[in-house]
Amino acid sequence: MGARKNLSQSLNHELGPQGIHVVHVCLDGPVASPETIGLLMPKMYEKMMESKKPNDEMILPENVADTYWYLYSQPRSNWTLDLDIRPWKENPWMNSA
Repeated sequence: MGARKNLSQSLNHELGPQGIHVVHVCLDGPVASPETIGLLMPKMYEKMMESKKPNDEMILPENVADTYWYLYSQPRSNWTLDLDIRPWKENPWMNSA
């Protein structure tokens, strides 16, 4: 992760003056989708989908999309260079059942 972050910073210093926005984004948690968390923790995913309520322990794909749109639409005067996306309630998700 450190190497990717350093590469992003280097690319930003190189390409930023040309108007190219480079951001290091880390999705630090389970993403609530059938292709990710649905395969890893199917019971938890099914329960969340049945309740129709967002789970505070998961990252929702539509919110990630909103965050990426925010990054895309930032003015050059205040570009984000490094961003961690985490769920509100952090748990060691890879060990839960």
